[in-house]
Amino acid sequence: MKYYVCEGTPDGEYNASTKAREDAEYILKKMGFKEFIIPTVYGVQKNKLLKFKQYIDYKKNYKIWIETISKLNKDDILLIQYPLINAMLGFEKVMDELNRLNVKTILLIHDLDSLRFDNMPRIIKEDREVLKRATYLIVHNTKMKNKITEICEIPAANMFELKIFDYIIDGKVITKQKKKEEPIVIAGNLSKEKAKYLKKLKELKDITFNLYGMGYEKEKGEENINYKGAFSPSEIVKNMEGRLRTCMGWRFNRKLHWTLWRILAI
Repeated sequence: MKYYVCEGTPDGEYNASTKAREDAEYILKKMGFKEFIIPTVYGVQKNKLLKFKQYIDYKKNYKIWIETISKLNKDDILLIQYPLINAMLGFEKVMDELNRLNVKTILLIHDLDSLRFDNMPRIIKEDREVLKRATYLIVHNTKMKNKITEICEIPAANMFELKIFDYIIDGKVITKQKKKEEPIVIAGNLSKEKAKYLKKLKELKDITFNLYGMGYEKEKGEENINYKGAFSPSEIVKNMEGRLRTCMGWRFNRKLHWTLWRILAI
């Protein structure tokens, strides 16, 4: 049987990563993957007094994973969107258990903290220990594949490049010719801690940017940046203005489909 892991989701209507995960689930269902519910809890706490509760939730999530995956059978296929939404302690041990059960695992990588914070050995170790235990990895591109081979003992042949994430929305096709004088559009999580390149945009004085999303905080010297607000994933395409060429999701929702078929054919 083919399954995909279904976790709970963190609060936040305009979370770009949630949109990508939901689109992946939509495509997986179309391909005959069955929902495999892992009833974990979202445990991230900002209040220092609640950090102990967060630790308890992480331990609890580990136990939930171990108990739930015991229902799987030999040669089942389990796709996990990585990193996990509901974090836990010791996910590499869960991967060990999946391998002991002879379950084939596919990690669909959305983000890697070991690439974002490549000077933090603890984070690099966490990713390395999980990734090397997977049967297959779906990575963004060649650069990510090469970086993973530097930190992780997994054959390059077991990594498959997605190239571009699917973005599925209903409606008519929208096309717009790109004009050099128009602003460049950036849409997504605009926190400068997550997307550090945003701090550099103000240095490109001859280029204007239109930003869409949550987390933007304007700083001095950012006269070339226009913040346009946040929209839901289904509305963002209709509201973007600037240098873009946009097509609706039915044009793109084959990337994950064909990548998975390549894996399943092995």
